[in-house]
Amino acid sequence: MSNSKPNPYRRYFRCAFAAEKRLSNDNHSYKWVDEALLDEVKALWFRIGRLEQGMLTGRVEEERDAQEEKTKFEEFGLKLETEISARMEDVVNEVKSEVKKALVLVVLGFVGMVVLAKIL
Repeated sequence: MSNSKPNPYRRYFRCAFAAEKRLSNDNHSYKWVDEALLDEVKALWFRIGRLEQGMLTGRVEEERDAQEEKTKFEEFGLKLETEISARMEDVVNEVKSEVKKALVLVVLGFVGMVVLAKIL
């Protein structure tokens, strides 16, 4: 605590060497406690600002990543839908071909039965 007339009873920090040796008139560094606390508060505000900026940057990056994932998912869904549609068309064409073959066999069988009925 200061005993000087301009700053009576004002608290201060002084260098460890002077405090350890209990020097009364030392020319070592000192800092007023209230100023030191203000410096600490300013440093904390700066750190908080950097953390907030980092959090905002992280949120922007997360939103961008989420949008990219959504786009990839939509592209994959579209690709899958196209592939399924193509396979379904192939199956439908195969079934149509089989039905036509069966219809031709039925018609030929019917014609053959009509011809046999007329002959007999």
